[in-house]
Order: sequence, then structure tokens, then C-alpha cells
Amino acid sequence: VSLLYVATSGSAIADPEHLNFDYLNKDKVRDTVGDAGFWHLVSYVGLGSFINLHPTYFSLYVAFAIILLIHENVHAFSTKKWWSKATVVMTIIILTTALVFLSSRVILITSILIIAFIYIYQLGKSKKVVHGALYSVALVSLIILLIYINPVTRFRLIEEPIKSGFTYPEQSDYWNSWNLRFVQWNAALAIIKDHWATGVGTGDSQSFLDKEYENVGLGIFKSGYNAHNQYLQTALDIGLPGVILLILCFIWPGIRALKEKNIVYLAFIFLFGMCCMSEAALEVQKGIVFYTLFSAILIFHVFQPKSQPYA
Repeated sequence: VSLLYVATSGSAIADPEHLNFDYLNKDKVRDTVGDAGFWHLVSYVGLGSFINLHPTYFSLYVAFAIILLIHENVHAFSTKKWWSKATVVMTIIILTTALVFLSSRVILITSILIIAFIYIYQLGKSKKVVHGALYSVALVSLIILLIYINPVTRFRLIEEPIKSGFTYPEQSDYWNSWNLRFVQWNAALAIIKDHWATGVGTGDSQSFLDKEYENVGLGIFKSGYNAHNQYLQTALDIGLPGVILLILCFIWPGIRALKEKNIVYLAFIFLFGMCCMSEAALEVQKGIVFYTLFSAILIFHVFQPKSQPYA
């Protein structure tokens, strides 16, 4: 749907750069990558903006689709007909391209780790570890190539942090999406330090954050940013007990999935748990729906009721 929109209506967008970057960073992007109008439409926020889906959450669905495809086909691939093999390979390539172009760093890195593990683990059971390693290297090589090709993704993943750094800047020109996270996390930690037992309440956490952001200044915190870390956000809202329960919601099913060797559910938990490191994923509908939908489906493959013998 997004690509169809780009093809039919993309030319009507007068300022495609602003889909992905605010006016503070737009000139910096243009100075680095030049006039890349088309790339802004098919990259990062631009790719999902037409269906109103944030790139991180769009990436979750895409990454999980790739994981499912690889997991379901890694053993049976050699027995498929040529057209079936071609369909699987082309689908993985298309989805991987979308994943890279969406430019979500945490999802991209986590996906690479999960996919490499699936290849090596599954093929290792049939004593084909070398094949698994080669498939993993091929996929990583494709991802590196796609990053190099797409100037918007390359800027966001590599050039932006190199140009403006990770440390707290003294001028607004040096803010970027990397060091902004550190400011948000530090603000949340400063509040949690004084309210670690019970939090500040789910209705008051944003006002506490906004006050903390005012101490930073530079006029970039007018959008009401949350903590951009679900673990910190939960601690901020309901305190340390809430964080412990949240972590247990990931660890307990994860241990059971590992025990049952359910790689898909284990990969799902790891993918979403890592997403929560850079996003407050359970504070928005897009994250809640993804987690509750697939967790509710997959959990019955792990927690299967034991059959009871009749008397």
C-alpha cells in the first residue's frame, strides 16, 4: 500500500524531506545526501506515513514476517519446487529491503542476530552449520548493500551520529536521534530516583518528564516525548515492582519457550523486548496490538495443557 501510494501520489508531496526529519535537521540532511526526494518517500517515516504507521512498529511486523518465513522454510527449502523457492527468496529480499529502508536501528540489529541464530541453530541440528553461516553472511551482506544504496538510511544509521556526535550539545544544531535518547533516559532516571517505589502515576509521568526536559532547553521538547524506553517508562509510571512484573512477563515465557525449543516464540519475545529498549512500546496502540496479538497466539504453543487420563 505504501509503495502504491508513492507511485501514484508521491510526486504531489512538495517537501518529502520533512516526512523524515524536522526543520532543525532538514538542511543537515540535504547537505549530506543532496536532493533525495524519492528516497525520503520510501525510507524511514516516509515509508509508513501513508498508512500512518511509525517506522519502528512497521519494522516489528516486517522483521517478524522475515523470521517466520525463514523458520518455516529453512528445513523444507531443498524439497520445494523451483517456483516455490523463488517466491520465498524474493519475498525475503523484498521484506529485508523494507526493513532496511525503515531504518529502525534496534529492530534491524536485533533481526540480524535472530535470523543468524535461526539459520545456524536449525541447520546445525542437521549438521549443516556451514550452510547456516553462509546464509547469514549472505543476508548481512544484502543489508549492508541496501544501507549503502539508500542515502536516507545511510545518513540515519551512520552519517548522522558521526556528524553531530553522541554527547550533549551546547547548540541545537547538534541534536540527533542518537543523543536525544540519552537525554530522555537521563530525564526518566532523574525522576525514578526520587519515586522508585511507586512511580509518579500513569497520568502524571509526562508532566514530570516535561519539567525535567525544560532543564535541558534548546527548544526541542515541545512534542511531549515519553521516556522512549518501556522499562524506564514503567518504572516512571508505577515504580520498581511494575518493572519486575514487566520483565517477568518476558522472562518466564522465554524460559518456557527455550525449554520447549519453540524458536519462533523465543524470537518474538527477544525482538519485542529489545524494541522496548529504545521505545515505550506498550504506551501506544501500535505496540500493544503487536505484542498482545502474537503473544496470545504463540503462547499456546508453549503452555500446552497436559492431557488428563480418564478414570
